[in-house]
Amino acid sequence: MKVAYEIGQVKPELISKYVLTFIELLKSPNNRLVWGGMMALATIAEVASETIMAHLAILKSAMKVGSVITIDKGVLTLAKLAAVSKENNDVIFPILLHHLENCRPKEIPQHSESTLLAVTDENKNELLKVLRKRERYLTAPQLKRVKKIYKSLEA
Repeated sequence: MKVAYEIGQVKPELISKYVLTFIELLKSPNNRLVWGGMMALATIAEVASETIMAHLAILKSAMKVGSVITIDKGVLTLAKLAAVSKENNDVIFPILLHHLENCRPKEIPQHSESTLLAVTDENKNELLKVLRKRERYLTAPQLKRVKKIYKSLEA
């Protein structure tokens, strides 16, 4: 698994033909295979977006019950998929916002940074609204990271 997603980080098109295999791994009882599959999907999301979008329910299901790594890479995969097209963004951005509204406070900075990939002029205010609502739950270092996101969105 590690070799597959390492290759995907360098040259995603070399492993993109295995997208259905990586999606199937998300259903595995073996947690390492689940997060490995999600990591591989994160590396090929842009080049295999149509196939992954067709199996979005499996990805969301894996994120609901998955490990921290599965969730982290799931958010990144969703954000990359949302960045591919407006149609994808319309479907996925609400999922990302819902996740940010409900995830553990310590996940907010990292998951918000990943979500930035999916931000458009049309939806950035929705993200800002969610982040501002969650500010009171953040530690000082977490809030500092979120404030960097504010600055990047204002630029």
